[in-house]
Amino acid sequence: MRNRSIEFIAILYILIWTISPPMQAGLGYRIAALGCAVILAAANGFKLNREKHGLPLLFVALVGLTAIIIEGELSAAIGQIAVYLLFIGYLMNDWYEGDWEAFRLIIPILLAVLAYWNFRSVAVLATDPNAARAVVRNDETALHYIKMGVGGYGMTYAQVCIAPAIVSWILRSFKKKPLFFAIGVIWAVSYYQYISLAGYSIAVAATVIGLIILLLYRRKETAPALVISLLLVLLLVYLIGYNEPFRNWLFRIFDGTKVAYKIRDITSTIETDETADSIYQRIKRYRASFQAILHYPIVGAWWKGGAGGHSAILDNFAQYGLFGGLMYIKMLYCVPNTMKKADIAQKTIMAINATIVTITFVALLDSMPYNIVMMPTVVLPILLHDIENWSSEHEDLMDR
Repeated sequence: MRNRSIEFIAILYILIWTISPPMQAGLGYRIAALGCAVILAAANGFKLNREKHGLPLLFVALVGLTAIIIEGELSAAIGQIAVYLLFIGYLMNDWYEGDWEAFRLIIPILLAVLAYWNFRSVAVLATDPNAARAVVRNDETALHYIKMGVGGYGMTYAQVCIAPAIVSWILRSFKKKPLFFAIGVIWAVSYYQYISLAGYSIAVAATVIGLIILLLYRRKETAPALVISLLLVLLLVYLIGYNEPFRNWLFRIFDGTKVAYKIRDITSTIETDETADSIYQRIKRYRASFQAILHYPIVGAWWKGGAGGHSAILDNFAQYGLFGGLMYIKMLYCVPNTMKKADIAQKTIMAINATIVTITFVALLDSMPYNIVMMPTVVLPILLHDIENWSSEHEDLMDR
């Protein structure tokens, strides 16, 4: 096995850059991340497999070219960094397949860094509840909060989309790696406090449903897990709208947080038949993407800007047509799709299915900026590698 130290540092830097609020504001940090990506490509001989990587690469080129055509400037292509990082993560799954062992220390380091930024964000949100929203909306105070270490949308959903896999990793590390377990518990406490105060209601719902699937769903097939998740969402909305004791219980849990306001929005929408503004804006954006898909299903509405801008999956189908949507899904779900083909332990399968649920929640109901896309493509395979290795030797493989 060759020495992977330089690659370890390069991957760790890229990941820390994507999740650290102050580093997102500096051009120098971005240039360093680009340099790390070049180092990784060079270390792997700039290897591309035409059969595996050809069509995704064509999609990436299409995204960049479309941005240039719409904006009329070459610099517009730089703004598509989320797709570029997604493609790099997709490549890395081929470059390091079967060799994730060399990068396993990335997980405890990353969780410690996330816990630090979560707690920093909590400290600010405790006195300024609107801080996280200010970061998301890029208003005049955004830079001030970012430099204070307040995580916005990107840092939040970077954790949400792989939360079940992290929790499974923490549970499996209890006997195997006590120090890793301790770091994981600290992260879990910080994560709970952060998403409660930040007010991202989808983040809270996706996390809870993902954990339910992780702990209770034991089948190998993913489709039933997604159906169950949808039913749980509908049940949650029904209980919030029509079950007062349940609603009051949620108010007690999230008292004083932005989540409580979202619960009131849902209740108001159901009781008055008038859609609350935040819900209305979200539905309006979804509708715009659906309309583009219906009108231009094959080629997409790229010359119109196409997408509503609030659903990564819908937006890619809307803007780049069937080809673009399928290529985006192919890259986003490359890790679970690859690992489910192997003979793996039941606990690993459970973690994969639950994580597919949370990734789908995030990608279907929200956009996925560059902060997020490396989590399901680079961090997830390392987590699953450890979960698989820490499974008991006598644990039966899932029935195939």
